[in-house]
Amino acid sequence: MAETGLQNVTTAHSRIEDIKNRKFDFVVSRAVAPLKELWRWSKPLLKTKNATVQEQSYTPGLICLKGGDLAAEIQESNTRPKMMEIAELFPEAYFKEKYLLYLNR
Repeated sequence: MAETGLQNVTTAHSRIEDIKNRKFDFVVSRAVAPLKELWRWSKPLLKTKNATVQEQSYTPGLICLKGGDLAAEIQESNTRPKMMEIAELFPEAYFKEKYLLYLNR
């Protein structure tokens, strides 16, 4: 984690169904399933208390990478994620129509 400058961070590459008896501040995912399923799988793994990061308060939640037209997928999930266009950070054509979605607990 030295490359990122982040402290007090642990990462794990695993399948969500293999995680037992642990709680996390955040679950991070690529577009591996519909948002409805990602949220259903992630919610039980999230802590219920606020996490404090550099004097800012964040509610534990799911952060996922999704692409394309997400309107129907979001509606089906019955959630209201915060969305950020990745192209705002990285102007390369590859990132056009790709988003970071955040659902808080």
